[in-house]
This record gives sequence, C-alpha cells and structure tokens, in this order.
Amino acid sequence: MCRPIQRRSVFRPKSFTAFLRRNPRGKWIIVSRRLRVTGHNFRFWNFGKGGSSMGRLAGKTAFISGGARGLGAEMARLLHGEGANVMVTDILEEEGHALANDHENMTFMAHDVLQEDQWVTTIAATKEAYGGLDILVNNAGIAHNYTTIEETTLEQWRKVVGIDLDAVFLGCKHGVGLMKENGGGSIINISSIYGIVGSAGQGPYQ
Repeated sequence: MCRPIQRRSVFRPKSFTAFLRRNPRGKWIIVSRRLRVTGHNFRFWNFGKGGSSMGRLAGKTAFISGGARGLGAEMARLLHGEGANVMVTDILEEEGHALANDHENMTFMAHDVLQEDQWVTTIAATKEAYGGLDILVNNAGIAHNYTTIEETTLEQWRKVVGIDLDAVFLGCKHGVGLMKENGGGSIINISSIYGIVGSAGQGPYQ
C-alpha cells in the first residue's frame, strides 16, 4: 500500500509529491515521485555547485561520453545529483567546461571517441581523479543527413558507424578493466528507436 506525502523543497517555487511503501524491513521508501514546478526548472536531488546530495550513487564514479550538452549533460546532472563523481567527455569543449565548472566533483575532458588512445587517456584520468569507475555511459553519437543509399558516401557511412558503434566497443574495452578493479559496475549503451523501426534516408544511422 502506498501513501502520498506532500513536502516543500528548499526551493520555494517548487514542490513534489512522493508515494511511499514499506520495504520488507518495515521502513518507508519512495517508490515514485511527481513534481509540480512553477516558474523554474527543477532537477531532483541536484543541489547545484555547492555539492551533490547523499543519494543512491554516493561515492560512485560515472563516465559519460558525449556529455557536454543535450541528453548527455542531463544524465551528468542526474548522476551528480544522486551523489556520483562524474567524468564528462566530448569534442564540445566550451559546453563541457561550462557544465563541469558548475558542479563540484565533475570533470570535463576533450575526447574524440574514434581515437582509441584518447579512451586510454580519459579512463586513466578518471582513475587518477576519482580512484575508479562504477558507471560507464556510452552516449556519444551522431545521426546522418537524409540521403539515399546511392548518395551516401563511404566516408559518411564510416563516420556514423564509427561514432555510433565502434566507439561503444572502445568504451567497453577500456572501461571494463577499471570496473573489474572495483569489483564490477554498470555499462549503459545509448541506442535509438531506429534500432527497432526504419526510416528513409537514415541507412548508416540504422
């Protein structure tokens, strides 16, 4: 049985409702949360530059490729908000540095995921900065300009397949060793709905 509770967050314009249930030990735990936001963006458990909360990932370290903006940046903020140290890599240096500078225990490194030596460097830097690796998110990816198979060049094909597929292999290859040193971890490979459904003009991406 769940019961709703209403709690006012430390940010005055925002509030949320949490639904609780008892676990086998009789302790109330949150099973779902519904946010009500007024006037401002609100990210759960994100306490900003002053430091992250003691969330589910406290003491863990995450590595996110393609994390300077968009979905990757939001994942970086979420993981940081749950207490993780976060290594963000991307070719977008300005956005990446801006993101990391706004959060303690978050580091940015310029990184071309097609270059194996740069995987070696960034994974080693993660170990040096945070002592290990618990979560690897292979998020870097690109789509393809809509062209027919006859119009698509081999260079275009190799670029898309290289970033969207080869880079995932390289991330797993060089990240798993550091995870094993910590006794294990989680690898998250980001994919697309185009892996299930087709779309005209997106041959390399699919």
